[in-house]
Amino acid sequence: MKRILFLPLLYWPFFCLFAQEIEPQIIGAAGDSYQGASMQIDWTIGEPLITSFENETILLSQGFHQPTVILTNTSELPVNINFVNIYPNPAIDNINVTIDFAQDQVIELIIYNIKGQKLSLKKCAGSSIAETLNLSNYSPGFYNITFALDAVNYVYPFTIQKK
Repeated sequence: MKRILFLPLLYWPFFCLFAQEIEPQIIGAAGDSYQGASMQIDWTIGEPLITSFENETILLSQGFHQPTVILTNTSELPVNINFVNIYPNPAIDNINVTIDFAQDQVIELIIYNIKGQKLSLKKCAGSSIAETLNLSNYSPGFYNITFALDAVNYVYPFTIQKK
């Protein structure tokens, strides 16, 4: 009888050493992950954050996709872009995009919806770009206007509201 009780006690530490590791997982209606040379962007659509609990090793939260690092930098423009102005925001039927470059550039203005689907593309050229984009066929919601310059993507969010 002592031998039967001793064997489980002998193997118990061995089984504890090989416990499970839980990888972060997300279940949501929509989302995606993009990875470049120096950063990764993950996003999901879901319920808003309710509360979070964390210590040195664990982040437990309600809601969807609680990142451990938030990085936001929207104020710096490179020296080859003088200014970018996108207005009105929120928009109804049209949005104006004005970009002033230090020298002539060729860019593509692209509108994406919140799911990351490309909705429109307009090629533009020059040192000063002023375009009015028609939004009358789009539903109310959140969108992004993007353009790429020197292998860097610039993303500007905007909202469409209907009367």
